[in-house]
Amino acid sequence: MSPPLFTLHRLRAIVLKEFIRMKRDRSPSATSQPTLILVAARFIFGVPMVGGMPVLSAAVPLFIAANLAVGITFSMLANNQVQAVQTAFFFFLPLR
Repeated sequence: MSPPLFTLHRLRAIVLKEFIRMKRDRSPSATSQPTLILVAARFIFGVPMVGGMPVLSAAVPLFIAANLAVGITFSMLANNQVQAVQTAFFFFLPLR
């Protein structure tokens, strides 16, 4: 009997590997994109910022890791790329 292709252990290993790579590389996109989006939201679009920036800065990597886990899960469960894209689309589709 062959081992299952999708396991939570495998998913955790992939997400942790990518998260560690992102932190190790300190790529400009990993740190500058959230900052650029927040600056644009505040000064270009006038969105009021409520709450602490340190809390938001700590939550951004968790949000990225969670979305990465969802995407990898869909990719591992899908048979092809179209099925993975459709699954992600319907997963994030609002109910109302």
